[in-house]
Amino acid sequence: MLSAKLSAILLSRLMMVLLIVFSLSCQQEEKVFLADMNFSNNTWATMDTLMLTAHINDTSKIYSWNFYVEILPDYPYSNIWLFVSMKSPDGTLNTDTLDFTLADNKGEWYGTHHDEYTLSRNQILPCMKYKSPGEYKLSIVQGMRTDNLKGIRNIELNLIACKKQ
Repeated sequence: MLSAKLSAILLSRLMMVLLIVFSLSCQQEEKVFLADMNFSNNTWATMDTLMLTAHINDTSKIYSWNFYVEILPDYPYSNIWLFVSMKSPDGTLNTDTLDFTLADNKGEWYGTHHDEYTLSRNQILPCMKYKSPGEYKLSIVQGMRTDNLKGIRNIELNLIACKKQ
């Protein structure tokens, strides 16, 4: 039987492999739309909503919605909860709560490490085709159990056109 420590290490490595495979499942062609929000005090308040409006005209392409977050070393959590809403051209509103793991159980950040922060890329919606052309609106709000989430420098939403698989 595996020890708890070995099990945790294996689980951590499995999560990292799955993250890489998931990230590579959509090879980028081009960023179609982009929105970002900088936090001068490195604090994301619950009232700060990032919105991205994308006009999808080519329904033959495959698209992916991505969330990037710049995490500072003093970010006190290993994950982040987001409230995500998508309004489609026909007015349908879909809302979901997403949990992204940002660090392993040892506190090592997943993502690209820079001098002052770590950039974590997370896929909100996987590569998919849209049946209807028109305006799609995606919004995100931090869903952590604090009104002012410290240790977040910047967030970004983007929509990319993926290479056909």
